[in-house]
Amino acid sequence: MKFKILPKVDGFSFAKNHVRYYPGDIVDLPASYLGEPWLMPLEKPVEQRPIAKLESAAGLEQPVPLELKTQKKRSRKKKFEC
Repeated sequence: MKFKILPKVDGFSFAKNHVRYYPGDIVDLPASYLGEPWLMPLEKPVEQRPIAKLESAAGLEQPVPLELKTQKKRSRKKKFEC
């Protein structure tokens, strides 16, 4: 996941690559860093759903026939003046 380092900290050094990051930098970190108050997530985490639920939900969806509403034409009464 990509995170933006907030100005709450002076900097951050990730142990894997030993590079120093500063506030405003965008960093690619594991999802375990989600929820840290000094990081702002730039991507929404993707929810993983079990395959069985996806297959059963796909079987339930059937097209629903749409009913067309016909409008009744109003007859206009002509007004005659005498």
